[in-house]
Amino acid sequence: MGEVSPKIFKYSYEYLSMFAVNEAKKKILKKLVKKDWTPTELAEELNQTTQTTYNHLKQLEEKGLLEKKKIKAKTRPKTQYSIGKGFVQYIAALPGDLTIKSLKLNDNKEALFKIWSIPQPEFHRYIEELWYKIKKEDEIIAFGVFGSVARGEADQDSDIDILLITTNKKEELEERYGSKVVETEKRSKLIMTKTYTLEEYRNSLAHKSDFLSTLREEIIPIYDPEEII
Repeated sequence: MGEVSPKIFKYSYEYLSMFAVNEAKKKILKKLVKKDWTPTELAEELNQTTQTTYNHLKQLEEKGLLEKKKIKAKTRPKTQYSIGKGFVQYIAALPGDLTIKSLKLNDNKEALFKIWSIPQPEFHRYIEELWYKIKKEDEIIAFGVFGSVARGEADQDSDIDILLITTNKKEELEERYGSKVVETEKRSKLIMTKTYTLEEYRNSLAHKSDFLSTLREEIIPIYDPEEII
């Protein structure tokens, strides 16, 4: 994706640009990034009137930032709001031009924004290069960064620790990505990958693996559409 420079963006699931929405809508969005809500339930959660909450939700939906659907209820269907795949709002202030824009996310954009949220930007390019390769692998269903890079504690010679979860072809993927040097124009980094099949990963979680317990406290999921990590 080359249409927007990463320098313009500051992204994380709970970060909302001060230029994007007012404080009332920020409170609503901070709830919606966690789960879907009906206006009545959300109003009760935020201790405000249903009409006020509905008005804010409607305004966000009209801007194309929220999605809504009907869900079953005891007497009649209810309207439930969600952020769908999410969105990013940014402001670009350049000589002669001011742009405030919303972008709906797809898997590729979401992965790139998560990469750019990693604390140390000097590692971003290497992880981007790896992502461009990984996204072509149909068997990979989750990909994340853990270790010192995820914690923001890496030095310039640190390896980049990666988690991959796959449906099959584990051995092939381990051979391809287990220990991989990723090069840019100026430098190279060693990427060390831990690969699990989905069954192995779930079994390890069920058996309370110490390694996975530590990993899940610090991992930054880059691609995880099924929320496995």
